[in-house]
Amino acid sequence: MTALDASSPSPPSEPAGFDAYCSALESAGGRQPRARVRHHLDYLFGGVDFSGRRVLDIGAGDGALGFYAACMGAASVVCVEPEADGSTPGVLGRFERIRDRLPEPERVALAAVPFQEFDSRDQRFDLIFSKDSVNHFDEAACAELHRSDAAVAAYRAIFGKIFGLAEPGATLILTDCSRRNLFGDLGLRNPFYPMVDWRLHQTPRRWARLLADAGFVDAEIRWKTFYKAGGLGRALLGNAAAAYLLQSHFRLALRKPA
Repeated sequence: MTALDASSPSPPSEPAGFDAYCSALESAGGRQPRARVRHHLDYLFGGVDFSGRRVLDIGAGDGALGFYAACMGAASVVCVEPEADGSTPGVLGRFERIRDRLPEPERVALAAVPFQEFDSRDQRFDLIFSKDSVNHFDEAACAELHRSDAAVAAYRAIFGKIFGLAEPGATLILTDCSRRNLFGDLGLRNPFYPMVDWRLHQTPRRWARLLADAGFVDAEIRWKTFYKAGGLGRALLGNAAAAYLLQSHFRLALRKPA
């Protein structure tokens, strides 16, 4: 089987797929409360049907989200992860450990290259996502997007490639921290995300405009809330104003016209 080959077995069901996913992560050494995992996945993928879909995970890290897609019935998943700028050392080793523990590991393939070098071999995808990686596609350009035509051109080329990889009707999901955050604007360390350099990020609306230039439509922004805040917290804190005061983490979903 080549790096981009994957078979299409019949999809598992929920909660069996979710249980298989959690078991694989836990047996590979990643244990946290399943309710927390469910909360995070609902934020990222609430309303997404993976059944039979061809999935591309850009900046996949250890592949955790791609593995979730496979366990939830994706026909095939390709994870692009160079283990380079912005990634955590050792993630590719963890990728292999988790994949070995999946009930059907053949669903997931790895392309260990930067996205700009990724060759899909004419494969197209029904669902594309990139978790907290969009600023790492070109960090220097990302930091200058709000004031540099050259930076805009660099990201238009990247987003044009993503658009070309998407099937008509495909969904694109990006997550990241927004450039705007109270702590960052005050020059203070954010206690929730202390390692974030807010200058290396952009707002979801700027990303949405650039992705619209590439051809994507129907942008939808969702803001992250704390797991322990529960449903009431989502109702009260899941908005741009509250996010500015807290984590400023967003989920941006768009689609390619059918």
